[in-house]
Amino acid sequence: MWYYESMITIDDLERLYGGKKTQERLINSAAKACKNSQSDWAKNFWFNVFSKLCKKFGRTDLYNKHLH
Repeated sequence: MWYYESMITIDDLERLYGGKKTQERLINSAAKACKNSQSDWAKNFWFNVFSKLCKKFGRTDLYNKHLH
């Protein structure tokens, strides 16, 4: 039957919702941007992005790792 070919695969779901590697890359990039920012506005912005990504993906381990 033709409708089996149009089903969503695991690769499609990872592309849509981000796999573990993609999530870690996004969180680590936000933490690095926060660390390298020089103005208070930029630090606040990137810290908020970093904390929201950690909460969204449920990655408190990375949150605690970067805050030390």
